[in-house]
Amino acid sequence: MKESEIINNLTVVFQNLGADKGQASVMARQLWKRARQKALEEKLAPEEALEALLKKAVEGRQGTFGG
Repeated sequence: MKESEIINNLTVVFQNLGADKGQASVMARQLWKRARQKALEEKLAPEEALEALLKKAVEGRQGTFGG
């Protein structure tokens, strides 16, 4: 999947969580950037790192984040 597709998909996720389009776009780019950093740090595939971070973001939004 292309980076632009990933960011577009993440933008939709954040919009579905209640962010307006501008906020969602910024959040999507920031999350993808952090996922790439985490992937390098922890020797993971970027998509794997993204999955873990996105799960934390959704849990945080739902108030179920466990740390």
